[in-house]
Amino acid sequence: MTSRIVFDRVLPATRIAVSDREPARATVWLSGEVDAECAQALRRELICQQMAARRLVRIDLNAVTMLDGTALGVLVDAHHVWLRMRGTLVLLGVAGPALRVFRLTGMDRELFHMPPSADAALGRELVGLAG
Repeated sequence: MTSRIVFDRVLPATRIAVSDREPARATVWLSGEVDAECAQALRRELICQQMAARRLVRIDLNAVTMLDGTALGVLVDAHHVWLRMRGTLVLLGVAGPALRVFRLTGMDRELFHMPPSADAALGRELVGLAG
């Protein structure tokens, strides 16, 4: 169980950072343009978290500047898997481009999400990796 960067691309700038130091929960930070290439790395990481039987996974979207349909599909699929596992996938910092995509597709009514102001109470373990 570690803190690590699992995807880092310079152009367009995109990063996935993960903290899974606790056996039952993990936090994933996304930043930049979350497109099809990044979505595949995100899918692989979320499958790893599912295989580790994490009961709560938080995905921080505060620094996302673009979210495409492939990435949205990854989040929706993971949400359904966690529901079947009797766990929870929570999206933090949903605003701007991510919120727009969620609203346009109706996923704002299906996915568990919180606005940027709500995540302050949850704390941030990886400030250095998230930026």
